[in-house]
Order: sequence, then structure tokens, then C-alpha cells
Amino acid sequence: MSLSPWQRSWAPVTYIDAPVGTTFAQALAGRGPEGTINFNTSSDRVRLCYPHVKVYDPVTNTERLEPLSQRAAGLRARVDLDKGYWWSSSNQEILGSPAWSASCPRD
Repeated sequence: MSLSPWQRSWAPVTYIDAPVGTTFAQALAGRGPEGTINFNTSSDRVRLCYPHVKVYDPVTNTERLEPLSQRAAGLRARVDLDKGYWWSSSNQEILGSPAWSASCPRD
């Protein structure tokens, strides 16, 4: 995936979600220019989002999956407003996410 000249000149960040049901191994294999899923980029302006988050749906009284990208973008905006754009959004709490759709190995 390549970024347009406009994207390169304005330096925005793009958030891309892995397809629902992607395993941890598939997410790892999907990275980079030769990636096997929609993570086929090596741009430092792209944030690859895996896994999806489980959120409570009060209408159906069940949990449902939502893309992580919308929460990651919201987190970035919150950190920018609260601490400044130069502050990292890593190690910041993602609000409203009770569970992850998959677990990542620790080793």
C-alpha cells in the first residue's frame, strides 16, 4: 500500500484494522510490503490495529466486536489535547474497551 503525495506532504497517520478473525500469526505475517493481509505496508505513518475489541451492546445485551482503529484514533486525539502532539500514545489507557477479541503471546 502506498501513500499518495498529499498524504506524504501533510504527514497524517492512517489506522488500518486487521480483518475480523485474523490470528496473531496471520497479523505478524501480514505486515510489510509483502504482507498477506491488508497490513501490507512499511510506512511509519500507518498504525496497524490488531485485534478487534469486544464492547457491550446495550440494545442486544451482548458483546460485539468493534475495530480497534476507532479507539486508537480517539486515544491519539485525547493524548494530543491533554498532553500535546509530541506525547506518545503508547502506555495510555484505552477507555471503554472491556475485552480483546484475541490474546497475543507474551514470549
